[in-house]
Amino acid sequence: MRRGHTKSRQIPKRKQVTITSAETKTQEEYTKTNTKVKRSLRADKRNYLAPLVTEAEEAAHKDRTKDLNSITKRITGK
Repeated sequence: MRRGHTKSRQIPKRKQVTITSAETKTQEEYTKTNTKVKRSLRADKRNYLAPLVTEAEEAAHKDRTKDLNSITKRITGK
């Protein structure tokens, strides 16, 4: 090698990854199940929060600030 010149490195190309039909099927099942779980979690959260929100509204209308603050803490998770 001559002085001042650097040897260029050969960077190997990435190997082609083949995806089998079994892997595709497994991925599709995972995606469907994951979607169902997320929907279920959202519905559960709605069902949990709905009565708390109603109770908070009632407390606000009746000027029960102590109850309102405790409900707000439960809703926000703090």
